[in-house]
Amino acid sequence: MSKPKKFLSNLKARFDAFEESRTGKRVLRLLSLFFTASIIAYLVYKLTLIGWDNVWESLPQTPWFYILLLVMFFTLPVFQVFIYRVAWKVRPWHLFLGLLNKRVLDKDVLGYSGEMYLYVWARKYVDKPDKEILHVLKDNVILSSAASTLVAVVLLVIFFVFGQVSIPEEWMNPNVTLLVVLGFCVVLVIGLAVKFRKRILFLKRKQILAIFGLHICRLLVVQGLQVIQWMVVMPEIPLTNWLTLLAAQIIITRIPLLPSRDLIFMGTGIEMSQFINVTTSSMAGMLLAASVLNKILNLIFFILVFFTLRKRKPENI
Repeated sequence: MSKPKKFLSNLKARFDAFEESRTGKRVLRLLSLFFTASIIAYLVYKLTLIGWDNVWESLPQTPWFYILLLVMFFTLPVFQVFIYRVAWKVRPWHLFLGLLNKRVLDKDVLGYSGEMYLYVWARKYVDKPDKEILHVLKDNVILSSAASTLVAVVLLVIFFVFGQVSIPEEWMNPNVTLLVVLGFCVVLVIGLAVKFRKRILFLKRKQILAIFGLHICRLLVVQGLQVIQWMVVMPEIPLTNWLTLLAAQIIITRIPLLPSRDLIFMGTGIEMSQFINVTTSSMAGMLLAASVLNKILNLIFFILVFFTLRKRKPENI
């Protein structure tokens, strides 16, 4: 093994050991909390500059915004019911309850904490060995990551090749464009390396194809609903401008190990509002409403599901 490879291997081994240690977990947790607190402070500062009265007055008035938000909230657990039933023979309604809690933990607690919760849930309610449950969860993470990466790359290529995104003129410098493309490729490679390292698929080929296809459908449905939600709030804004915002959202969601993606996207959307011809207050009101309502829905359904599952016995599920 060459010296650079040996150095990187030793560095990775040390980082993995630190990450698994009690001190490492505390340090990484504190860094995550500090990062999230910084984003919140930045957003509060920006919203204060805009004016809280202006933001409040700019909250979406159309009921379709809130209806679509509710539909998108349930889209992930509904699709995951079909996904997990490919491998687990569990009643759809009871699986749906467990997946609702998984969604809350993944979105508002910590990435992949939902998988840990679902493993504990499945040990009680799924008639499979623990090892097989872990294999299914692991395979689903891999297939979900592969599908989201594929959809992200394909959509971004389509948007840029066919001119469906609005890019400021100063960004069109060839050197800047090259740096952006290279940066995205690096992020993509790092993300794939983190997610796919030393992993193989356990599921059968038909199950893999079915789950992969369902993940692609889920992603396309959610992103389509997202654009429609923005359009119903401000129908006067061209579709190209909303696709620009969607492209930014896709890139942010592909950055590995990034906490508080919804808050980061909110800050990005506020900064982007000027060059996609959306008033800053309107963008802030729309994104703030979506973020706050999602967290309220997460809290409400987490409590409801917790007490619902607590009353049920495993043999009834």
